[in-house]
Amino acid sequence: MRHVLVIFMMGILTSVYSQTDKPKPPDSPQEEGKDDAAFHYHMGLNYYDGLGDPPNFAKAVVHFKRAAELNHPQAQGMLGQCYRKGRGVNRDPAKAFYWIERASKQKDPIAHFLYGTLLATGQGTPLDYEKAMTYYLKAAAKGHAAAMNNIGALHEQGHGVPKNFVEALKWYKMAADMKLANAQCNLGQLHASGRGTPLSTTEAVKWYQKAANQNHP
Repeated sequence: MRHVLVIFMMGILTSVYSQTDKPKPPDSPQEEGKDDAAFHYHMGLNYYDGLGDPPNFAKAVVHFKRAAELNHPQAQGMLGQCYRKGRGVNRDPAKAFYWIERASKQKDPIAHFLYGTLLATGQGTPLDYEKAMTYYLKAAAKGHAAAMNNIGALHEQGHGVPKNFVEALKWYKMAADMKLANAQCNLGQLHASGRGTPLSTTEAVKWYQKAANQNHP
């Protein structure tokens, strides 16, 4: 069965980003710029998620841009995703890559994952599996489950690294234990085909069931 790299769902992305604390009023003029960036970022999330009203991606982009210009890493990542998905702006892979790359330089694990995904899929940049692996590993080190899954996919497919089903199994298992449905499905496929582990339909069914329980198609 053919496998594809996981494209991170925006609903998950925004829910993770929105867990950060709400901005507080600036305590001093020196903190004003920082708080302004946080304010615009959270305003952008509110418009993006449609809290209390229907989503307004165009207004979300306005606030994400302001926060991104003030060097807010999560806002840069969200702005990049807006350009990537064409939400509130015309779809522009080059601008998506520019903002996500900027965010990735600020040690943000979600930005590391997104940057790796752009590199692994050639969106706005030439394909570079080895560099994608580097950024997936950075995100995985911070506990990012989807990055772990994609590391497994690179090992399974032999992209940027020698094909290694044992390594693929290891990374899928880590992500599957974090309840990532895609990883649970991928892990089930390895057990069902006996790649990287003895063939076990019992184990395959167990992991397929876990993914199915999360509505994985």
